[in-house]
Amino acid sequence: MALRKHKISYEYNVDDIKSNILQQAKSLKIPSGWAKQIADRVAEKTDKWIADKAIVTEDDLQKVVIKELDKLNSDLAYAYRNRDKII
Repeated sequence: MALRKHKISYEYNVDDIKSNILQQAKSLKIPSGWAKQIADRVAEKTDKWIADKAIVTEDDLQKVVIKELDKLNSDLAYAYRNRDKII
């Protein structure tokens, strides 16, 4: 699966998504067991969503991840959404 960001393509890697979620969860002091469960659930949903697509944008992928995070932990969803911003 190729992702596109500003005309740059790279391969989709579910481990990167899990790692980013776990990093944000750690910063929020979410217990590691619960954080891993959240990351696994989001990764599963993301894998299902992306399975039939040839190319997606990074923004599309982020929307799916954040939508799933919102269902599980709104604080984590907010942190993930704003992880590259100074807030």
